Amino acid sequence: MIMEKGSDIVSAKVIGIKKQKFICETESKEILVIKRPLKLKSDKIFTQIMFDILQNELWIPVNRKLRRFIKYDWLDISVKQFAF
Repeated sequence: MIMEKGSDIVSAKVIGIKKQKFICETESKEILVIKRPLKLKSDKIFTQIMFDILQNELWIPVNRKLRRFIKYDWLDISVKQFAF
């Protein structure tokens, strides 16, 4: 799904994981480095999910401006502005 140009919420896929950072690439080939959310710093399940997303090349919603993963799917309008 290609989002509006200039939108802060974009689709991205994880292309690399280094220590506490996730390297993501948007559909427009922009590279985003997203820090691991502090609340999830030692969460092994979150880490495994991110490796699974990397391996399966899934697209996930991220906030390009804030460099954060979106906590909820962008299809749910009522929670569109929430982020980790």
